Amino acid sequence: ATPVFQSEQTRIYFDTDSTVITSKSWKTLETVAQVVRMHKDLHIHLVGRTDEQKNASLALRRAIAVRNALSQLGLNPERIHVQDEAQSDTLLSRQIPEKTKDSQKSKRVDILIEAVSGEEA
Repeated sequence: ATPVFQSEQTRIYFDTDSTVITSKSWKTLETVAQVVRMHKDLHIHLVGRTDEQKNASLALRRAIAVRNALSQLGLNPERIHVQDEAQSDTLLSRQIPEKTKDSQKSKRVDILIEAVSGEEA
């Protein structure tokens, strides 16, 4: 399996109970979109996170908001995979640090970038 890239700089943040991307996160979105547009073998996994499990629906809506923003920035939505934290598969779960107790940091979408080689026809 190809390694997945994720870091503190590839997190998109939201205000409480909101799906509106914070202004400080737009530069990250623009950078991610630029890099992924230049490398056709890269795909994006978006994992929505909230501070409470009962907000899984909000987490998913946030991930969809990020997908829509990346699409507006010129990325093909077929290269963007959306899920909430509960749907994270084993590979993604190993790559994403555990939730933090810092509530602001858990109101986010993690962007994971994966190189896909030899796509099957």
